[in-house]
Amino acid sequence: MIRIFLIRHGQSLYQSLKIVSGMNEYGLSGLGKVQSKNIGRKLSSIRFDYVYSSDFKRCIESYQIIENELKHKPSHVIYTPILRERDPGNDLLKSYAEVYPLQSQTMIDRENNAETSEEIQIRAQGFFNQLITQQLYQQSFQNLPLDSLNKMIMSSQVAEPHYSHHIMRSYIHQAQQFSSSQKSSSSTNILAISHAGFITEAIQFLYKHQNIKNTDGLQPAIYARNGALFLLEIEVQNLDDWKCNIYLRNYSKSIDAPFESII
Repeated sequence: MIRIFLIRHGQSLYQSLKIVSGMNEYGLSGLGKVQSKNIGRKLSSIRFDYVYSSDFKRCIESYQIIENELKHKPSHVIYTPILRERDPGNDLLKSYAEVYPLQSQTMIDRENNAETSEEIQIRAQGFFNQLITQQLYQQSFQNLPLDSLNKMIMSSQVAEPHYSHHIMRSYIHQAQQFSSSQKSSSSTNILAISHAGFITEAIQFLYKHQNIKNTDGLQPAIYARNGALFLLEIEVQNLDDWKCNIYLRNYSKSIDAPFESII
């Protein structure tokens, strides 16, 4: 099983000023630092095998603060563009008041040079596929390092998901040829730090993957507040056969408190 602790970064300075930000930013606000410290304390007892973070400053700073609270320091920390926030296009550095009233209306993202929901979900799919591939690879090649595979997948062009998918399938095919009988029952703990837009679309992708719908036929809208924590438990058979249980955690509780299922 893969257990992904998916977190939204702490409040950024631009966010406190209600300005749409991208790569040009100043990191966390004072509140954002406190939020990151709090979530680090809640996660302090967990031993993470890998950490993946957006390469934006607000996520990097959030993880650095979280890491200071962890009893077991992860040895694999990867900053990757695949976990970035939605590209706001022409809305970059505009005020919330200017941008969000417009977005309440029907708007075509392409006309604003912004990243679409579909494009973000392709990124999310690539991220989950990479983690699933890594798990399957580890099951068959338990004594071989994963760094080369990990770097290859995460550095591949996000705009070429089919190419990345081909690479992953190639590795899995080699692994299954080597040993189809070896299995691992242990769980892999992943810490992932991203943004509200990415988290929303990642969960939308997971709902679509499993055809989970509400009674009204609509997929639930998820908004991750700063410091929000989602637990994703992925059970893997192969690259095409996996399922994910999604839990939303009230981060004001202790880590031993049960997670509240949102599906």
